[in-house]
Amino acid sequence: MSNQNTYAYTPYQVYEGEKVPSLRAVLMRYLKHWPWFLVSVVVLLGAGYAYMMYQTPIYQVQASLLIKDDKKGLSEENILKEMDIFAPKKVIENETEILKSFSLMSKVVGELGLDVQYFHKTPTIPEELYDQSPVRLIIEKAHPTLYDDDLEMTVVNPHRISLNGVAMPVNQSVQTPYGRLRVFARRNLHTTDKPLLIRVQPHARVVERYQKNLTAEPSSKASTVLQLTLEDAVPRKGEAILTKLIEAYNEDAVTDKNLVAANTLNFIEDRLRLIAGELTTVEQGVESYKSSQGITDLSSQAQVFLETVKENDDRLNQTRIQINAIRDIERYVESQRDERGVAPSTLSVADPMLISLVGKLNELELQRDQLSRTTTVSNPMLQSLDSQLKIVRNSLTNNITSIKQALQSTERTLA
Repeated sequence: MSNQNTYAYTPYQVYEGEKVPSLRAVLMRYLKHWPWFLVSVVVLLGAGYAYMMYQTPIYQVQASLLIKDDKKGLSEENILKEMDIFAPKKVIENETEILKSFSLMSKVVGELGLDVQYFHKTPTIPEELYDQSPVRLIIEKAHPTLYDDDLEMTVVNPHRISLNGVAMPVNQSVQTPYGRLRVFARRNLHTTDKPLLIRVQPHARVVERYQKNLTAEPSSKASTVLQLTLEDAVPRKGEAILTKLIEAYNEDAVTDKNLVAANTLNFIEDRLRLIAGELTTVEQGVESYKSSQGITDLSSQAQVFLETVKENDDRLNQTRIQINAIRDIERYVESQRDERGVAPSTLSVADPMLISLVGKLNELELQRDQLSRTTTVSNPMLQSLDSQLKIVRNSLTNNITSIKQALQSTERTLA
């Protein structure tokens, strides 16, 4: 019997490599849909063009304003900071609130006449003319319907215009269905002039819109330079608004400083007249004493005695003047007046802490007066100033009490 070996036979298997699609095949797959791609591109380009034609472009106008801190570096400021009596001043925050205040922007809108806009008709959106308008509409007394729709103005002849079909002479006050109006011609009018669209809006609404479009931020954290930014469709108008806003801000600041300076000067003059009168009274008393005693040729001992008496009287008079000044400051601190007044003079007071506290009190009251014109009582910065004022007043009261007691003791000794 023969041995038979069994062998397993495995045939070779040939695998076909994975086919990599060629670039030509990919392109041909999509190119058959080329009409859709073409239509999509045309539609997108058309939509972009329509958006550009019917969307009013908005521009940003910027200006810089340096905020000066006149109190920076004074010794009383440093003394109070070392005592940690009040929080650091919020100069930039306060001035930002003033610049964005309704009253300041209202003044700008009124002076530039921004509540009236002038447009030329175009196939897409009206083109605002601003200072290029041939006329200016002056509203002497508005009717509520004036704000409902735009007014269309056409030139009838060089001396007459038509406002929504109502003919009226130029440069004359006329009663119309929209109120008492006056159209002032800025140049010679011609019948060939393009029709105008005049849009009148309520004053308060215009002020609020520009308040919203205005931003005021410091150029850096440690800087006292404010960067003012305004968004508007007409760059020239934006520049005019920022320029007028800065002018109005500076005018208000100068007016406030002049008021404080005038009040301070009047108070100092009153105090000087009082001191001069008291010194004259003392001198007259000395002369009267010498005459009544028949003192003409004094001995050296009598001369020394008289000089001592005179020196004592001078010290007593100076002490009484200081007491009067302290009482003036005390009455000022304890008073609860509705309107801010100027802090009393400290010229006759020698205490450096009292001088520092009075200066800080006057400064805080000035800041509060400026801020209260533009904000409500619930404003956090106004409440912070009130807290600082309360702390400084309490410190002043304690300081005044101790100084007055010392001066009164000296007065009793000299009297």
